[in-house]
Amino acid sequence: MRTRGVVWAMASVLMGLVAVGLAQPVTGDLSKAVAAQLVWSSWSPGYLRGISINGAQVFETEGPKYQYYFHRVNVSDPTVFKPGMNTLVTGKTPLINGQMVHGMEVNWPGIMVLIQYAEENQTSGRPTHR
Repeated sequence: MRTRGVVWAMASVLMGLVAVGLAQPVTGDLSKAVAAQLVWSSWSPGYLRGISINGAQVFETEGPKYQYYFHRVNVSDPTVFKPGMNTLVTGKTPLINGQMVHGMEVNWPGIMVLIQYAEENQTSGRPTHR
């Protein structure tokens, strides 16, 4: 989708227990990536223990336990993505009082990855940001 001179690409991630691959490969020119976000809704995110992309942790935790929550998290370093398929991993929920607890549930359609690309100025060939 185009928004004020920038291009957003979206890939949907369906969550497994611990690790999943992005359902769609990254096909944009990552040298032109200027921002990225993870967007999803969940149940009980207070048990989340981090999200990593291709081995780099990009997020720790937020939200309550035993409630619905909507997440929109900036990925501060878009270079964690690589062309093609990428791997997203959620941290393992720790034992609480020595017992396994209910971890965060990711609601359908899963964690969506949004990558913002700079558009080239038609006359100068340089990226424009608005």
